[in-house]
Amino acid sequence: MIGDRLHPMAETRTEATGAMRTSVTVQSTIVAGTEPAAGRVRDSIGELRIRTLTKRERELLGLLANGWSNRRIANESLLSLHTVRTRVQNILVKLGVHSKLEAVAFAFEHGLVPPQRSSRS
Repeated sequence: MIGDRLHPMAETRTEATGAMRTSVTVQSTIVAGTEPAAGRVRDSIGELRIRTLTKRERELLGLLANGWSNRRIANESLLSLHTVRTRVQNILVKLGVHSKLEAVAFAFEHGLVPPQRSSRS
């Protein structure tokens, strides 16, 4: 009986995990800058969201895009970890996204942060 109830749940979890992987792959593609620039459509809502960010929030978003953790940002900026978390949350709300990954993808997609070039030869 218990085994019968676990099996459908396991299938649902597998489907959800597959959907998450697809979502992360799509976001990674955007972050990597492999989307064709010519195919981009002017996004007035996105531009409006960008204008709501303060200069400091844009700087913080750039640090996130460079892979900095909240703790590193706090240490380097001489801010408390609580302050950094609050500011990151404010950025997420202003951009209308749910995670730091989505915020970084949004930043790359809208040209807030230029894609990094690899310095390795």
